[in-house]
Amino acid sequence: MNLNLSNLPGAFGETETKPDMESGVSEIDANLLDEFAGHPYSVNDDEAMDDLVESIQRIGIATPLLVRPADGRYQIISGHRRAHAARIIGLDRVPAVVRDMDDDTAVITMVDSNKSRPNIPLSEQAKAMLMRHDAIMHQGSRGETGETSRQQLSRENEMGEKTVARLVQLGQLDERLMPHLDDGSLPARSGLQVVMTKPGTQRNVAGWLEGGGKRKLGEAQAKTIRSLDEQQAEELDPGTIAVACAVERKPKTKEYVRVPREWIPAGMDDDDAIEWIHRAINEYSK
Repeated sequence: MNLNLSNLPGAFGETETKPDMESGVSEIDANLLDEFAGHPYSVNDDEAMDDLVESIQRIGIATPLLVRPADGRYQIISGHRRAHAARIIGLDRVPAVVRDMDDDTAVITMVDSNKSRPNIPLSEQAKAMLMRHDAIMHQGSRGETGETSRQQLSRENEMGEKTVARLVQLGQLDERLMPHLDDGSLPARSGLQVVMTKPGTQRNVAGWLEGGGKRKLGEAQAKTIRSLDEQQAEELDPGTIAVACAVERKPKTKEYVRVPREWIPAGMDDDDAIEWIHRAINEYSK
């Protein structure tokens, strides 16, 4: 998209909203902007936001927002952080490109416009991937390439299909569990077990994680919770989850077979002997 940015300084005046026919940029009343429903990406008042505010104060909004009309207002497709910064500054109007698009196209565009952001938390990646996946599925077409939704997302995001599938699954976790994905108290492998449980069970797992101390749900504990959840019609109560999480898991121990030293060729040190044994076992297994 090639935009003529020379008209942006006037985007903050008091004139009526009107499109620039050459650039496609309009001046939008900032009070008419609404967030995208279910927007998966956080907008935080952090150092990066401070930098953005300072930049807009100096040079204005260099990249217009992308919005779509919605009942006399405008829904933001791309530019939530810029819109937030504009509100902090107190701007009355912001530059935006207005486009009509259906829900599925809006979701796909919204996710695609944010996926290049650095350091996206796992929970946001998961929620965005789920939204993107559902939009593709709702469109009901494999397109010209004949790809499945998983194949398409794998190609577009340069990741394996299994990773795509796991992110889609994690995106279905209860919202209370999402912060625990990001802080490590709910590792991804554990989350993939918990997401298969009932909504009430997931909420109670979140309650256990929020119960104080540095709690972390291991994969073995998560598997136990999933197994117990599948065995009954109702959700697991907090007490049952606490018991399941309190069970200590013994680390797996390796079993060793002793090899008499006289079986090993003379003159070998321990490292050479181990390598020789490995080669011998592999040769024997052929």
